[in-house]
Amino acid sequence: MARDPRRSRTPRRRAYRAAAEALQAADEHGELEPVAAEWLAFAPEDVDAGWLRLHALVRRTLVERALELWRERELPVQTEQQALLLAQVFALAAAPEEALAEIAELSDRFGRSERLEFALATTSLRHEGAQLADDLAARIREAFESFPARFPESTLMQAFEIDPEDAARSFADRLREQQGDRARLLRGLSSQVAEGSVAVAFLAGGAGRGVGETWLRLEALPLGLWRRGAG
Repeated sequence: MARDPRRSRTPRRRAYRAAAEALQAADEHGELEPVAAEWLAFAPEDVDAGWLRLHALVRRTLVERALELWRERELPVQTEQQALLLAQVFALAAAPEEALAEIAELSDRFGRSERLEFALATTSLRHEGAQLADDLAARIREAFESFPARFPESTLMQAFEIDPEDAARSFADRLREQQGDRARLLRGLSSQVAEGSVAVAFLAGGAGRGVGETWLRLEALPLGLWRRGAG
């Protein structure tokens, strides 16, 4: 129906949406990406097609192609979930300064939320030692310094102090404590990935695994990371 030129535009758009969502639900991301691309070419106003295509590329760990797609046509970022998906693309495919600048801007746009500030912090750790502009470096320091006070109950990232009088023992004690905390952290991240509120890249970082391996280990597929539009 979607490809039938005898039909009017609205039912063809609806047919493209139905086909794309069925492929996404079936975890057929290899087939989803070209269908979403065809839908987007037919109806450029349907931004959901762009987000579905971006999502399919990330699911297949084709993050470099996802970044190329984003640069070809930027999509309106309307939800924090979309911002997290885009942050994942920049974190894994862009040069360090561009990745950090883009994620910082996304976090600022969505009120410096816990998940986006965590994305900024973890991406900065991946690119530790990169040469950054002074204002960007200051923004990242602020993210680390303000996170414990802004999100004291966070399961994503916590701060702790070391006793300067017995630093080695203090560090060892806190490290033992953190082993249990790390297990809770990974359980929390897994739940948030399943509900679509945290990008898989950040679970992979917490677990010390690659993104592809983490996808294969997921017990359940994440919910969609885009805002469902009208029509």
